[in-house]
Amino acid sequence: RIKKLVDAATRPSVVSLDPKVLEEIKKILKATPRVIHETWLWLYQKLRVKHSQVRLLAFAILHELFMRSKAFRDLTCEALTSVLDLVVAPGTVPDAHRFRTALMAFKHRHKAHGSARTEAEG
Repeated sequence: RIKKLVDAATRPSVVSLDPKVLEEIKKILKATPRVIHETWLWLYQKLRVKHSQVRLLAFAILHELFMRSKAFRDLTCEALTSVLDLVVAPGTVPDAHRFRTALMAFKHRHKAHGSARTEAEG
């Protein structure tokens, strides 16, 4: 189910991330934590796709999950260099601008919160 949701959310024809699909992904991950690693790997594979819109949408999902899940933050930080290399791969100028905006949000979150964890995250 999670693979189908990620596939649907990251089709090249999709202009922006559907909040309902994102909510469904988050709901599944919260109910079934064992699929977190599988979901992360699937998003990572989407970052490897040549189409810049697919990469942008995959990064948007990854960013949302990164903000809410320690496990996602840990997985992303372990592969941060390769994730960033994939995210800033050559694309069109508007895509590059959107990627820079997304990366700045990622950087801001890290600067503001670093490796700080809430009590709920352990």
